[in-house]
Amino acid sequence: MAAYCRDWCDTIAPQTTRDTSAAHYRWLLDRYVLPYLGHLRLEDLTRRAGRRTAAEAPELRILR
Repeated sequence: MAAYCRDWCDTIAPQTTRDTSAAHYRWLLDRYVLPYLGHLRLEDLTRRAGRRTAAEAPELRILR
């Protein structure tokens, strides 16, 4: 998942959002999402995995 997210931030986001938005998305991913979910393969990312991770990582509550 980490590789996909970083690729999206580097290629798609700059074409479809403002530069500041793309940079903010990258920061959010790097700070809050990828440390907890980046190791998962995309096909393994489920609601259950997200909820379990959110329960284990209180700082992810801002993303709800």
